[in-house]
Amino acid sequence: AAYLQNQLIEHQKTVQLLQWEISNGQHAPLQRYAAEALPAVLEHLAWVRELIGGASLPTSSTHGG
Repeated sequence: AAYLQNQLIEHQKTVQLLQWEISNGQHAPLQRYAAEALPAVLEHLAWVRELIGGASLPTSSTHGG
């Protein structure tokens, strides 16, 4: 349970960081990277929330890794 709680917090921090970079960043390549990474991080965050709620991970992955 502590591991999942930590994953939840860290994914939330990462989402905030990526969103900040997309909106406020001054380095275009880093902004593009943040925009590309955000969907996968949001997906992982949703999985963590499902696991904490008692659900299981999806049986197939939709991201390219």
